[in-house]
Amino acid sequence: MIKQYSKLLVSVLAVLLLTATAEASESYWQQEVNYSIDITVKKDSRTIFVTIAIEYINNSPDSLDRLYIKAFPNAIQKDSYDDHKRRSMND
Repeated sequence: MIKQYSKLLVSVLAVLLLTATAEASESYWQQEVNYSIDITVKKDSRTIFVTIAIEYINNSPDSLDRLYIKAFPNAIQKDSYDDHKRRSMND
């Protein structure tokens, strides 16, 4: 009799576990980001022009009121922090 209850209990727990796992996977979402970068180099004026288009698709159930973008203008400029870091890695 105890074995029957044990088997029943294991079966019920397995069903509950599978149900909880299925519900958790249904609430999973992944954000989507698409982007394009257009770069024009003007050698004569030693200038680079960059246009970036970003499409952010919020697949979460939450609404977002802000989107933070980290940009590094002049990151490759001579004597910038990144320039020094890049040089030290090559030494």
